[in-house]
Amino acid sequence: MTIRWVTAFLDLPASTLDSGTRFWSEVTATRPSPVRGDHDEFRTLVPGDGDACFRIQSVDDGPGGVHLDLHVDDVDELATAAVELGAEIVARPGHIILRSPGGLPFCAVLYHGEHRPPAPVHLGDGTTSRLDQVSIDVPAERFEEECAFWAALTGWALRSSRLSEFAALVRPDGIAWRVLLQRLGDDDPGA
Repeated sequence: MTIRWVTAFLDLPASTLDSGTRFWSEVTATRPSPVRGDHDEFRTLVPGDGDACFRIQSVDDGPGGVHLDLHVDDVDELATAAVELGAEIVARPGHIILRSPGGLPFCAVLYHGEHRPPAPVHLGDGTTSRLDQVSIDVPAERFEEECAFWAALTGWALRSSRLSEFAALVRPDGIAWRVLLQRLGDDDPGA
């Protein structure tokens, strides 16, 4: 099983969906797609060059966050592997929604040929920018388990950091997102 593409989903409370979409569209030089979904909850930020890898979803409960969609040729195969590694299946609304052993949401979705990460954005001051890393915040007591889970599920090497609260998955060529795992502090309200 190969992870063929990764999409980062920014999960925003419904009350901030429009302003959040405008902000992220502007700073990434992307064009928001028309809304879609049963409740108009999804938007894709379409780059001028490359394949879409950043989407926004409206959520009804909680402050929101970020989750990853892992694009594969066989979603059932990915879900089975994830469950064997300690994840749980949450729902199957056409794709498969799962939670990692540490309770972090992600989805198994069908691959549709994406392969070109978006080009860097040229800013007006002569610099360039690229949104290319997602940080997964992990409760301190689950950090080692989550690092092992994500490395095993993706098949990507895990690189430790000189700072013990960080580890990174080494992304393969052709994948738009780097994945950083960050250990939350014991006093962090998210832990």
